[in-house]
Amino acid sequence: MATFEPGTLDRTKLVAALYQQHRIGVATGGGSGRAGVRVSPHVYNTTDEIDRLLEILASYARTGL
Repeated sequence: MATFEPGTLDRTKLVAALYQQHRIGVATGGGSGRAGVRVSPHVYNTTDEIDRLLEILASYARTGL
């Protein structure tokens, strides 16, 4: 599991966009010290799927939501 802060992007909107537009399920972290976007890559994810997520995140970082 990995949690990251999405820079200037609104994490709630990012989580919604990832699912609605790309069918990628992630979650918002909650509580003190755990805020951010939580990604849970595991043995069921391929490296291609993880690379796709990273490409989409990079695109949103450049262009916004």
